[in-house]
Amino acid sequence: MFLSWVTFRSGAERAAEQPLEEIAEHLAQAVRNQWETEVQVRRVNDPYPMTVRWRAAPDDLVESWPLLQATAGDWPGELGSVPEEWANSPAELEGSGAEITRVFTERVPTRRLLVLGGPGAGKTVLLSRLVLGLLHRLMTSAAGPHTSAVPVLFPLATWNPTRQDLYAWMAERLASDYPTLAEPAPNRYGQIDRAHALLGRRLILSVLDGFDEIPTPFRAAALSAINEALPMGHPVVLSSRVGEPGGAVPPLRLAGQAGRSSRH
Repeated sequence: MFLSWVTFRSGAERAAEQPLEEIAEHLAQAVRNQWETEVQVRRVNDPYPMTVRWRAAPDDLVESWPLLQATAGDWPGELGSVPEEWANSPAELEGSGAEITRVFTERVPTRRLLVLGGPGAGKTVLLSRLVLGLLHRLMTSAAGPHTSAVPVLFPLATWNPTRQDLYAWMAERLASDYPTLAEPAPNRYGQIDRAHALLGRRLILSVLDGFDEIPTPFRAAALSAINEALPMGHPVVLSSRVGEPGGAVPPLRLAGQAGRSSRH
């Protein structure tokens, strides 16, 4: 794992006024190295790529589709019309494998997604495909890698929503997992570290994994905290296990979410 961060760490030794977009670019490379290594360790593509299929989640777990379209179309900066690539119903989100990147970026109007599945259903494989797919688009964009947010997976098992707000916890995780992000941000962003600056400039796309690992009494507070820290207009992915005694499905809806259930 150490080798994955060598290039990223050496880049932090540059001038203090290194552009935040350049810092995000180095982060994207580090995250890609991390997940490419993880996929190899898990042998996801050995001998052939593991296929994960998904279908639309039950209606009671997601917002109505017309509401999602209307909400996304009315965001500031939007044209007020429904783009042709948007799905016309939850059923049109069904797919498998590498399609997940296109579904998330093009088919889901709000780019807010809930991923549900039982044990061994392939949620982690699906999330890894999504992260790597988003990174590929980000780093091969003709407009340059600074034009979109860097997808970062945050394991929710380490978050206690009663003691720390989501924003502060994500910044702490970023600084811990990618040590150069604990260094001061460029002066124009104030007296904050690089992790807070990236989050504040929406240069991080949050992939929140394992909602079911939050203790049951804290889940309602956790989902409210997620909606508060990442309101409508912020792309976000939230995953949770289902099918256990007591239920692991979030007790409230993630605002503006589309949903799908994963399966091998």
